[in-house]
Amino acid sequence: MEHLIVDRSHLVRADPNTVRVVESRGGFVVGDMIAKGWVGYLRGWKLEEQELEGEKWRHQKYAVEAARSVPGGRGILKIPTGGGKTRIARGIAEACGGLWVYVVYGRDLVEQAKKTLAGSAIVCGWGAFERVEEADGVIIDECHGLGALGRWRTALRVRSPRWIGLSATPLDRGEGNERVIDILGGIIYEISVEELTARGVLSKVKTRS
Repeated sequence: MEHLIVDRSHLVRADPNTVRVVESRGGFVVGDMIAKGWVGYLRGWKLEEQELEGEKWRHQKYAVEAARSVPGGRGILKIPTGGGKTRIARGIAEACGGLWVYVVYGRDLVEQAKKTLAGSAIVCGWGAFERVEEADGVIIDECHGLGALGRWRTALRVRSPRWIGLSATPLDRGEGNERVIDILGGIIYEISVEELTARGVLSKVKTRS
């Protein structure tokens, strides 16, 4: 099951008029979207044909649109490992336009992400991010790390109207969750490991009997 969720109770810095919207295989809560300005939902961005093959990658399109359209410009995308988070980040930067910064952990991951986001966003680690003062948008990979006091303080210093987080476990850090929510707001889209496995995006885990 996949969900697009915008829930006022979990947002700190977002639009106070944000409502809860849920998307599942059964369809969309269209009335709430239109009433709160979600008319542009699922418009204006297309994945590459290869990614859309069999629609198994459609969660990437939904995640991008959730990030592009969220009131207040802040939100968390809960995407399992292997769900294409870097491609989602590229889609967000291209759909929104402007100067985007994609923050990842580790030098190896920086180099990998640069290949996917070349021409779409600046990719940097946390050390380099400390020198960033302003951007049109910031995407934090493994955003549960914002629960650490030092990273939270670094993020507070950056001026940006849009903040998006990516993580398979964004709010599993106890007291640190408050810092994550303070910067990013709540979960606006999520999809489960089970759903991506059923679609063939993730491989089934084989166990010995």
